[in-house]
Amino acid sequence: MNRFTKLLALLCLLPFPLTAMADNDYVELLTNGACDGTFDGWTIGENTWAIGEEDDGTYSWVSSTNYCVLTQTIDLTERDFDLEAIDKGGVQLRAYGDLISSYIEGEYGAEKASAIVEIYNAKGVRILTWDLFSDIFAHEEWEKTGSSVRLASGARKMTFLIEGKGLAGKAGFSGPRFRNLSLQIHKDAIYSRADVNRDKDVNTTDVVAIYSYITNGGDSGFARGRADVNRDKDVNTSDVVGVYDVIINGEPPYIPTVPDDALLYPFSVSNAKTVLFAKGNLQYVSGKWKFASKQYEYFGTNQSDNHKDMFPFNGYKCPEGWHCLTNDEWTYLLSKRIVNNTLSDGALYTLATLGGQYKGMIVFPDSYVHPAESGFTPGTYNTFSNYTATVSLEGWTLMEKAGAMFLPCAGYKSMGSTWKGVDIQGCYMTTTPSGSGYYDPWFDPSFVSLTETSNQSTWSSVRLVR
Repeated sequence: MNRFTKLLALLCLLPFPLTAMADNDYVELLTNGACDGTFDGWTIGENTWAIGEEDDGTYSWVSSTNYCVLTQTIDLTERDFDLEAIDKGGVQLRAYGDLISSYIEGEYGAEKASAIVEIYNAKGVRILTWDLFSDIFAHEEWEKTGSSVRLASGARKMTFLIEGKGLAGKAGFSGPRFRNLSLQIHKDAIYSRADVNRDKDVNTTDVVAIYSYITNGGDSGFARGRADVNRDKDVNTSDVVGVYDVIINGEPPYIPTVPDDALLYPFSVSNAKTVLFAKGNLQYVSGKWKFASKQYEYFGTNQSDNHKDMFPFNGYKCPEGWHCLTNDEWTYLLSKRIVNNTLSDGALYTLATLGGQYKGMIVFPDSYVHPAESGFTPGTYNTFSNYTATVSLEGWTLMEKAGAMFLPCAGYKSMGSTWKGVDIQGCYMTTTPSGSGYYDPWFDPSFVSLTETSNQSTWSSVRLVR
């Protein structure tokens, strides 16, 4: 199944466009590379780090004026890696990260700000030091840097390492900040979990290998980790089902890296199309298009030409890679999808109140496993209500991480002049005209309408997708 390209060189560094990072040919190796507000997956080396909450609602790791180190090691012998392919020297790696050094003194922003990937052989000897970036200059905006490398023959472990040290004379955690770190390997270096006998094919011989393990245990010649296809820590007939599933349906798709400003989980908007929603409503602030830092954030009546998050029909600009849904897509999203929701069978959405203050619609992704510890109090599903479902802001954070989306009740501006429905109604833009107006789905305590139309001069909220 895997193919290996013959190379003239074992190692070469290549730049690549950062917009091409997220595709199905690469698999992410880092745990918690984006920074979810914790240090999960990482080892803190010299000195401590802090967690920073950015203006856009994301998190970052913040260094101090001391030399700070954060590392994560990937052992290629403990996972489903094809070491033979690696030793042929043809496997591609790529990595990237975001850096900001906003504490400026002269032209410098930090004494140390770097990301390094160290690669080791089976004897623990370092065979390559890959400098992803090293930049001590000040950056008031996030700077994204990335490059690629061909993985050297004999590689068995990789350590991703970030270093930060702020300028002397600055107090506390004033050093460079890091987020959205990624280390990806080409999928040709990874065996299918169903390839139990490692012959680079998935067929009935893998079923024989599983039964051999069940019968003979460790004497079968196959490690338990290879025979446990479905990774439930047991080897039984369910693993045979896993092999046949791959034979019949092919390899499950590799999940691409989620783009910046997008929610983590997909939503279907037709029977053949899924999308990722933006992390907040579209805003235009100080001459720039951006997304709200929190899903429940909105400006209400505090709008001006240079500070607004509601727009007339087609009176907005989509940032690159984003677009607005059609009315058919909104209709499919809120009335026709088939979902797997552990809260309630078939629950697509519910009208809810977050933190006792923010009213709106919670929309569940196609597959949603509800965090029981969120403290969520259910209301009615797939119909209107007086926002009877409730959850604290802390509980909402857990639901959001599980994939839930929130559309706030930002109201609307009738005929471009009068504000209505603020804090009680949600009205969301489509790209679908209707006569001299356009379709403008909305919700309030009395109804949820997917066929509502508005005049083109009516201002509504915009939640984009990609």
